[in-house]
Amino acid sequence: MHKRLRTVCIKTGGLLGAGLFYAFICILAGRPLIPCLFHTVTGLYCPGCGVSRMCLSLLRLDFASAFKANAAIFLLLPPGLFMAVWMAVRYVRTGSTRLTRVQACVFYVMIGVLLVFGVMRNLPGFGWLISLNYPFTAPMAIPSTSCLWNMINMITGGMIVIVITAPNTPKFQLSPFNSVKATAMGIALS
Repeated sequence: MHKRLRTVCIKTGGLLGAGLFYAFICILAGRPLIPCLFHTVTGLYCPGCGVSRMCLSLLRLDFASAFKANAAIFLLLPPGLFMAVWMAVRYVRTGSTRLTRVQACVFYVMIGVLLVFGVMRNLPGFGWLISLNYPFTAPMAIPSTSCLWNMINMITGGMIVIVITAPNTPKFQLSPFNSVKATAMGIALS
């Protein structure tokens, strides 16, 4: 039992130490340093976008900013921490690492909430779910710097890319050297 307690304490301490070190580096830099890989590649927001900002806000005890950075994970944090402590205590007492039926149900509900949140925050009308600290990209708009944008341009030959964007922005974007092709096809841009 003492060996398992020591293992839990070492792993928890290492995780907290690494998190605090990253937070310290972010505070010195004035911003989170690790960009979201999913957002960089696709231009869409994943369920985890804003977690670094949320954690930095929690360290300042700024709960409103933490909620705005990532509402779903902010709300799932208390039950998630409770479940982690419950699992750690159970491991120390019995040595079992298997989830109980209740823990498995809670875990799957949390995964479902995160998946729904990840889809919703990219739909038009749910832009309020996007962290205000991010460089703003309208929900479902694909930035021209993303890999997804480049793949779509490769597949379509760079002729026309249809992008769902915020109101009052163009719905079609043409590459300058292909505007003649679009005119020849009779596509009107309005």
